[in-house]
Amino acid sequence: MQGYICPARAGVASAIGFLTAPASFEFARTNIAHLTSETLPNLDAVYAELEEQGRETLLEAGVPADEMTFTRQADLRHVGQGHEIVVTLPYEKLANVDLDEDLRPRFYSAYEEIYGHAHPHLGLEITTCRLTASGPRPQVKLQRMEEGQLDPDQAIKGRREAYFAEIGGFCDTPLYDRSLLSVGATFEGPAIVEEIDSTAVIGPGTQVTVDDFANLIVEFKDA
Repeated sequence: MQGYICPARAGVASAIGFLTAPASFEFARTNIAHLTSETLPNLDAVYAELEEQGRETLLEAGVPADEMTFTRQADLRHVGQGHEIVVTLPYEKLANVDLDEDLRPRFYSAYEEIYGHAHPHLGLEITTCRLTASGPRPQVKLQRMEEGQLDPDQAIKGRREAYFAEIGGFCDTPLYDRSLLSVGATFEGPAIVEEIDSTAVIGPGTQVTVDDFANLIVEFKDA
């Protein structure tokens, strides 16, 4: 069956996302140069300085040294081109990278994916060195709902006239108190489900099931 999900506490979902995001800081240094086997080793010093900045910033943010990660990227372009693309550099030392076998194919592949073609006969140049310093992703464990009364009618707190285009007009619609819906409860749309920070409007021709985390699983009955 086809359908959609109305997550619990949708009004504060962005706050939950903030809690699950790792501490992360981005650093950049302008460094315009043609990429050649001779110039690649010079970039190692730039990235080393950026990494040191990132390490100090993460330490100030309370991230343990052994839980830090650093991602190197570069703004690259064909020589003489006006626009760059960001390419990840998964190398500890650029001095050890084979320009023709490793770095150039990585750029051309990314460029072709974006624009549909690349120009392997042209040289490359770098404009910006970038580094992202990150800590570990926080582990947030969502609480499962406890089993309760499955009769959804006990969660109805009133009724309201609501308009639904599917039926071409208004209809008498039950209002559910979301906090009173228990795991496994099922009911049919149309319905309006209210909680303190958001309201879910469920259209006709649907069936709703409450899952273990209070999400509303809405399925189209005729799909």
